[in-house]
Amino acid sequence: MTSGLALCEDKFTDDEFNGLLQHVLAVASQRKTPDDEQLSAKESKFDADSKTAFASALSLVLEAARHDATADELRSALEDSSMSEDRTNLFISLIVQNKTSIRGQLQRLNLAFPALVGVEWRLDYYMKSDLFEQSRQPLFFVTLFTRLPDSTIALKTFTCDFVQLEDLLAKLKDSVRQATARVHQ
Repeated sequence: MTSGLALCEDKFTDDEFNGLLQHVLAVASQRKTPDDEQLSAKESKFDADSKTAFASALSLVLEAARHDATADELRSALEDSSMSEDRTNLFISLIVQNKTSIRGQLQRLNLAFPALVGVEWRLDYYMKSDLFEQSRQPLFFVTLFTRLPDSTIALKTFTCDFVQLEDLLAKLKDSVRQATARVHQ
């Protein structure tokens, strides 16, 4: 990444560097800029060095937002790129200004599954009555509490009989065993 950022110093004038950063931030936060159509037409004509510089800058911006990096952490990451002090300060200030919107966009792109945070259940009896036969079976009302990626709690409620509940419990225990084994590898 630092070699790609080093290209920013050699390859771009100050105006081109500012335009590159604006485009990187627009892509990272998925907002439209007035120059998007013009830039899209030019992108196919960019050489490999320009594309490398763009990809490196975008990678740094996304990682900085993902880890909520401070200005000092960003400065440390940019030291190896041999960028001038003015460009480094510009880069850092633009990342810090746009970090909130980029983090919001990254949250919307999160592919995490809901986390199971609680279970409630109650026992009831299912009574089935025919003229000649009467059947009494336990019936379980189960509510799973899950935390979604946006930190809200969702409820999943279902009913099951004893065999289905045992099957669910066995699958949950197996999942815990597999997850524990992977963590301790």
